[in-house]
Amino acid sequence: MRENLKLLRTFSITNLTLSIVAAILLIISLTMLSVGVATENRAAIVSGSIATTVIIAFSVLASIAAIVLVILGTIKAYNLSKMSQKYSVIFILWLILAISQVFNIMFVWIPIVGFVIGSMLSIYIIFVYIYTIIKTSGSLKEYIDFKEVEQN
Repeated sequence: MRENLKLLRTFSITNLTLSIVAAILLIISLTMLSVGVATENRAAIVSGSIATTVIIAFSVLASIAAIVLVILGTIKAYNLSKMSQKYSVIFILWLILAISQVFNIMFVWIPIVGFVIGSMLSIYIIFVYIYTIIKTSGSLKEYIDFKEVEQN
């Protein structure tokens, strides 16, 4: 149980970090591209385009890693919910997260709908990861305290 809690917390921290880094890189690339277009400088437009391409490639790789971690996290959350009923909420949140990741992949290419779905999903992702980090950290602390009392 302790290992499942640790892995789930690690998956949450990793995915939260990937999401934040991808968002920061997206803002940087859009800024570079916008400055290039606003100044009508060809070199700035080319460098902004290259930066945007590199950042999109990173975002795709980060999305693939996030999906794999969400699937593994859902499995770990399911194992936790089988061990104790108090983790069933975490399992349901991770299951909805896995399903919504699939929908995000399907709709991200549609200009306005993809943006709206992606924005809502980003808020939900942050909520699930922070909730999981808080709950697993508290449970790990309870688990460690219980083991110390049990040993004494």
